[in-house]
Amino acid sequence: MLNLLYESIEGKGIKAWDRNNLTRRYFSSLGGRTLLKANVPLNNYFFFTVVRNPYDRILSAYLDKFSMPEYRGRYPSVYHPKYKVNPAENYNSFLKHLVSSRQFMFSDHHWVPQYLFLLPSLDRIDYVGKVESLTFDYSDIAKRLKLPFLKKIDSSFRGQGVSTTSSTEKRDVFYSEDIFGRENKKIVSELYERDFIDFGYEF
Repeated sequence: MLNLLYESIEGKGIKAWDRNNLTRRYFSSLGGRTLLKANVPLNNYFFFTVVRNPYDRILSAYLDKFSMPEYRGRYPSVYHPKYKVNPAENYNSFLKHLVSSRQFMFSDHHWVPQYLFLLPSLDRIDYVGKVESLTFDYSDIAKRLKLPFLKKIDSSFRGQGVSTTSSTEKRDVFYSEDIFGRENKKIVSELYERDFIDFGYEF
């Protein structure tokens, strides 16, 4: 019997950050019990997850969420990407809000540090894939688990209600060499330092 556990956080928002609640809701369920409470050895499972470069992940979250009226209304002090001439300055207001308000930081899972999602711990994760090498990583996982249906990623999900922000291509704009761009890079590197270190991304 092959047991798989893919660690993920669903698109539905987490109202309040609570590690124990996260475990209960998203970790796994066996007969109504979480995996951690079930009498099943963790070494019976293959744990894998997929992470993303923090620079791109947070920028993507900002571009996507603050294009929505509900986010702009909820956080009026954070500039919408189109409100000012300098996009890097708008993004800077968002990042400073993350730094100054822990409540804001943990109000939405899109900007919670990724390492906090890993349960039971990073050293128990058997495979950490990356968005930047997703095709290769899924293929590698498939080979390890002898699962042919994972050997190729179906790209047809593009345009099927999946939002894309092209944040990687926009790095030079939001992490530019002007005063705001440099500060943006510094804030992200400090705020998500653990993600950079744990997942092997360059600052």
